[in-house]
Amino acid sequence: MSTEKGSAKALKAGIWYTISAILIKAINIITTPIFTRLMETSDYGLAQTFTSWSTLLMIFASLNFMYSIGRAKQDFPGQFDKFIGSLQVLSLFASLLIAAVLIVFIGPLSSFMELTHPLMYLLALALVFKPCIQLIQSKNKYLYNYKGNIAISFYFAFVPIIMTFAFMLPMDHDRYMGKVLGAVIPSVLLSLVFWIVSIRKKTLCINTTYWKYALKISLPLIFHSLSLSLLAQSDRIMITKFQGTDKTAIYSLAYNYAVLINIFLSSVNEAWMPWFHDTLFEGKIKDIREKVKPLIMFGCMLGIGCAALAPEAIWVLGPEDYQAGKWAVGPVTFGIICQYLYQQYVHIELHEKKTQYISLGTMLAGGLNILLNLFFIPIFGYLAAAYTTMFCYFILMFVHLFITRKILHINLYNDRYFFGAMFVSALFIAMFMALYDQTVIRIIVLFLTCIAYLLLNRNIILDYINKKFKKQSSI
Repeated sequence: MSTEKGSAKALKAGIWYTISAILIKAINIITTPIFTRLMETSDYGLAQTFTSWSTLLMIFASLNFMYSIGRAKQDFPGQFDKFIGSLQVLSLFASLLIAAVLIVFIGPLSSFMELTHPLMYLLALALVFKPCIQLIQSKNKYLYNYKGNIAISFYFAFVPIIMTFAFMLPMDHDRYMGKVLGAVIPSVLLSLVFWIVSIRKKTLCINTTYWKYALKISLPLIFHSLSLSLLAQSDRIMITKFQGTDKTAIYSLAYNYAVLINIFLSSVNEAWMPWFHDTLFEGKIKDIREKVKPLIMFGCMLGIGCAALAPEAIWVLGPEDYQAGKWAVGPVTFGIICQYLYQQYVHIELHEKKTQYISLGTMLAGGLNILLNLFFIPIFGYLAAAYTTMFCYFILMFVHLFITRKILHINLYNDRYFFGAMFVSALFIAMFMALYDQTVIRIIVLFLTCIAYLLLNRNIILDYINKKFKKQSSI
């Protein structure tokens, strides 16, 4: 595939990934105010604690195999389906082992994890079935099969919401169970469908060659993913420990709004990574260096807009009890921008199969985050978690820059452009936070900022529009 054709296909996939991601997030945003009003803050906080543990343990249940799929497509041509099938089998073994540990030691573990026994059983169930869905989504991504992933996105946009209301509304208390059941059961059902399809296609197999290849790349990244998950999830777990589920609910609502931009940026990365691997494999450095710049500016602008509208967003998403959470949005958003920037360096490390370096950097940040939270949350409250997370993502930017430049000796990007974008984003986020009580002025400044962004990127926007018109006229 030529670079231009690959780029066009990646762009098309990226657009549809983004549309489907917007759909899911839009449904979540619409329903969040309903859930926060139907549930006590303690119930909402408990449901969020379940989600945090589920995300954390999924790293071990899935064995992080998603990271090995990008290179496997190139290293095992014509064997991709069998490769995915073998990973399904191995991840099933791993997830069953973890589920067994949760059930056998349910007493002490439920106390430590702050989860009820029914939630522990649901957690075990989710961990057994979710890895298969992740593998199929990753397979679709690297085959540019955006239609398959869109179908999955539509499923998760509507079915969990419908089931959640069906379970929750008849309940007079403990409505967190309805929220969790509505999330777990749709995953189980879809996973069963994927397992049946794999059995019928006879792609499931036990292949030690595939396993060794995947484990060599993915196992070192377990520590990376674990540390990232700790960065993202440990805040809420520790807030629950120190300040209770009420504060966890407030922080979670603000955090979930802030990571809205991560949905967009992850969609961009979903399209970018396959093209990046293919283009870097061909040695076309200049193409990557130029095309990454508008992606960076796009991510920074999303972050700035998200922070600017935090007061209005929190007002819409939750009742009065949640309003203080707006002050967590700015630092969390800047942390996500830093994460988006350093991921570009992680792509290089992953392409070079130097995954041990990725893990070392992220473990450092994850450990630092826990230590900072242990010290600052009891003193300054739940808002401290937003700033510790921001600081650790900022440190990770420098860590991965050092790895790619000084250890791997790869100079792929314009590093000054990256740090300039990060610095400007920090200034704008701080400015909008200072204007939270000046609504009219803040909206005017945001409008002018958007106009400036469009003017700076007018050539890219016009070029894309012209290409679309030419394509339409040729049909």
